[in-house]
Amino acid sequence: MGWGLIALAQPGCGTGCSVGIGLGIDGLLAVAFAVWAAVGCWTDIASRRLPNWWVALGFGGLVVSLWLVDAPGVGLRALCGGAAWLVLYAGSFFAVPGSMGAGDVKLAAVCGGVVGATSPDLVSAAGATMLAAFVSNVYTLALAMALSVWKRGMVPARRKRAGRAVRHSLPHGPAMLLAVATVAGA
Repeated sequence: MGWGLIALAQPGCGTGCSVGIGLGIDGLLAVAFAVWAAVGCWTDIASRRLPNWWVALGFGGLVVSLWLVDAPGVGLRALCGGAAWLVLYAGSFFAVPGSMGAGDVKLAAVCGGVVGATSPDLVSAAGATMLAAFVSNVYTLALAMALSVWKRGMVPARRKRAGRAVRHSLPHGPAMLLAVATVAGA
C-alpha cells in the first residue's frame, strides 16, 4: 500500500499539472496508525498496561480502514493475519502464565489484522504476520539485552519486596507496534 502520497491536480489544468503533494487514503491511515501506536507505546511504557479502550479503538480503526480501502480480499487477509497472531500469543499466554499481559494478546489481533491487510495475498498475510510476531520478540529481546548491559552492576536483577522476589518487566506492546510498522511498511 505504501505511504499513499498522491499529486493534487489543479482544477481545469488537465492531467499533467499538479499543485503539490498530499496524503492519499493510505497515507492518512498510516498517520492515524502512527498516532494510535504512539499513544499505546506511551501508555505501555508508563504503566505496563494496554487499556481495553485503546485496543478497541485500534480494532475499530482497523475495521473502518478495511471499509475505506475496499480492496478485494483485504478483509479476509486481515482476518487471517489477526487470527494467526492472536492464536500464537493466546497459546503462549495460557501455556506460560505471566509470560505476557492480556493486553498484548488482544493487541496481537489488531497488529495481525494490520499486517494481513497490507499483504498482497492470503499466504503472504499469514507469513508476514508470523514474521512480524517474530520480529516483535527480537525487538523485545534486544531491548532486554541492552537494558541488562546498561544496568549491569547498577540495579540488581531482582528486588525483594515483602520477602519475595519481584521480576522486572518490559513492555512488549511497543515492540509489537514497531514490528507492524517494519513488516507492513516494507
